[in-house]
Amino acid sequence: MRGQNPPRIQINWPLLGQADGTVYCLEYSAVEAEQDSYFVNIDQAHYNCWDGAVGDTPDPTKLRAFQVQVLPDSLDYVEFDFCLEDVTALPR
Repeated sequence: MRGQNPPRIQINWPLLGQADGTVYCLEYSAVEAEQDSYFVNIDQAHYNCWDGAVGDTPDPTKLRAFQVQVLPDSLDYVEFDFCLEDVTALPR
């Protein structure tokens, strides 16, 4: 990422054959404002990660997409401006 990062982001992985709304995700809290790169491992994602429960991880052969979601940090207005560049899937 490049620019002023949001304070919290969540990476979502919807899967083929799953009902709409079924999400495997990984949340990053306290994102560094100027950090320019992140490594995200799908093995760290869990079903509905916002529930706090640790369960199954997604089957990487059934990935439909990945989504980067900006999460609110509080009721305060937070300004951010970032761009995703050089997104690369790495083999295991």
